[in-house]
Amino acid sequence: YLAKELVPGKHEEEFVFGCWALTGPGTDDLTIGPVRIEARENWLARETELGRISQISEKRIRKKWNGGSLSRRVPSLDSEKERMVVDTVEDCSTVCSVATTGLSQKVAEHKAPLAARLALTALALSWETPSRALDRMGLLVDGPIYKKRAISFAPTHMSGLFTRMSHIGGQFVTEEWLSLWPSLDWLIGPIGDALSAYAQPNKPSARPRINNALFISLWWFHEACREEAPLFAIVKYAASLDALAGGGQTRGIEELVNARLSMAPGDPLTMDGRTTLEVVKEIYSEARSRAIHGSTDRHGHDWQRTRSMAERLARLCLTLSCEWIWENQGSDDLAALRRVNVPQGVSKS
Repeated sequence: YLAKELVPGKHEEEFVFGCWALTGPGTDDLTIGPVRIEARENWLARETELGRISQISEKRIRKKWNGGSLSRRVPSLDSEKERMVVDTVEDCSTVCSVATTGLSQKVAEHKAPLAARLALTALALSWETPSRALDRMGLLVDGPIYKKRAISFAPTHMSGLFTRMSHIGGQFVTEEWLSLWPSLDWLIGPIGDALSAYAQPNKPSARPRINNALFISLWWFHEACREEAPLFAIVKYAASLDALAGGGQTRGIEELVNARLSMAPGDPLTMDGRTTLEVVKEIYSEARSRAIHGSTDRHGHDWQRTRSMAERLARLCLTLSCEWIWENQGSDDLAALRRVNVPQGVSKS
């Protein structure tokens, strides 16, 4: 009996979160590995069909979502389940569900929301500035839509008014993005595999080293996008790059950029003529290392431009690494990401 109950990978759970993801026609059902993002009505219909939500609860939940008021129910397991669905989704038009396997519930409770956050980050990578796209996405468990306001005063007058708003109902997509989505297997496929390895660790993986590096890189990238302090954001973008570079620090990142972007250390990387070597040194050595080791003395320096540069570089390395992983599905050699002219396996669809 115990052997049967303790079979690796037996325990399965699906965690559900209300979220803001993408808005617009055609964005009502997206899958990234173990993560599914769908319109709440679609999710409710699927759960009812599976028998996990009763037909009575389904009708009442739909009524609540359509602005109606609900009469009190006799307390029961079914009424409690109905209440939990309403409270979990609230006013979010989208539901994000994460399928976990082979994890204790305590561990899965931690892993599932992180997998959901990184799936939103994967969506954001298809924008030129992922941090701006991610600003409009989020999970309800991370906090509702909010506004942050502040004012500033000069000696004689009010000099500024600052407002920041989060999760503005999801990132709106265009017809151009919708036409692009079906061709993004080369990006979403590798990230989906990495998220599956994280949320479903007992399933066999053909490339555990690659999946782990990609997952950690995406995690650091997500944290960098969410970071408000520019210097700390650069530290996290540098960590994202370093994860893909196998912990090779400045030299490893230079090799990664050379292999994936075809930019040698001495080649100009920015519009103002700075070389790859200069850019990587500014991101990794001047910002990241000195901040971590407490030796930075540039507290009055505006790091915003370096932050933008670090985000662009990390995004390019992440996406182009995914392209290489997709084209070399039989390889689990992380160092190969830093080699130039590695033979390709299969074609990108």
